[in-house]
Amino acid sequence: MIGDAKAILPLAKALLNDSDKNVRGACAVALGVLVTSSTKSSIKGLVVNNLKSAAANDASDFGKQQAQKALTTITGQAGTGTAPG
Repeated sequence: MIGDAKAILPLAKALLNDSDKNVRGACAVALGVLVTSSTKSSIKGLVVNNLKSAAANDASDFGKQQAQKALTTITGQAGTGTAPG
């Protein structure tokens, strides 16, 4: 079912592990939609960490961009995906 919170963890895993940049990008977009203020904090934290990793390290610019957009949507904070200096 679209919008089902049960999809969050598999999406978070595929975000970092799928070999296709389009799948990784789609996972990031979906996470940006599914993770809300009512998402359990432990799950939200894991998703945010995975999105930060993808935004900084994804092999494609597309994956990095989609991860950063989702991260901004979830946290409300814009950034480059790198830790503050």
